[in-house]
Amino acid sequence: MRAELTAKAKEYKRQEVYADKVTSINDLAADGFSIEDIAQQENVTLKRIKDYRKENNKSVLSQPAVIKQAFDEFTIQDQAVTAGIEVGNGTVWVQPSNYRPTTTLSLSRATPRITQILRQQKATALALKEAKAVAAGIKTPADIAKQSVSLQSLGEINRQTTLLTDKERGLAFSKQAANDGVVALASETEAGATLLVGDRIKTEQQSPLSDMQRAQTASIIRDNLGQDQLQDYLDYLRMVYQVEINEANMANAQGR
Repeated sequence: MRAELTAKAKEYKRQEVYADKVTSINDLAADGFSIEDIAQQENVTLKRIKDYRKENNKSVLSQPAVIKQAFDEFTIQDQAVTAGIEVGNGTVWVQPSNYRPTTTLSLSRATPRITQILRQQKATALALKEAKAVAAGIKTPADIAKQSVSLQSLGEINRQTTLLTDKERGLAFSKQAANDGVVALASETEAGATLLVGDRIKTEQQSPLSDMQRAQTASIIRDNLGQDQLQDYLDYLRMVYQVEINEANMANAQGR
């Protein structure tokens, strides 16, 4: 029963904090703050989406509710931040910028753009084909120097590196190399193609802490966790029931 009440208290507290955050951001948006200022002040993630479309929207924010708010006439006119929009288990805010209404181009105006797109697609396909051909010829470290292309050494990287894009990081850690070998992977990118060569992926197997240090750390974590759970439980009781808690006895029981 106590565990259930503690869980309810934590969930109630989480929802309360979340609701306060949403209200705070909505207030800032209503006051005319830019989305950059809001993100910095409220410490929330800011993401930019280029070429956000009303029709055929394939972005991560393709939900009809988001599109409707983003393309609201007054929102576009004022370049304002929308009120919070519920998406799945979260909430998003959108601020349109550089809005360009869809227009039908004449053939003469559309031809250069179509030609550019087709050339880019062809160049990307050729680059990817070449990258895959190079990757197929790399099985060992010695094979790297035999290639006709020069590869840049990035040294040892991890999953948090900023030297690679999100897509490249996912590619780099998608396949394990053979013992004493390397793995070469090629993928299409916005600029053409990328080729990554890596050796075996290392995982941390051995804890840097001694047995005594691990035991002490576990004890500290248990103590802190127990104290947090107890406090959440007490907060929940205060919110739901009219109770009186003897703080002096609580302090003595906790050894303070």
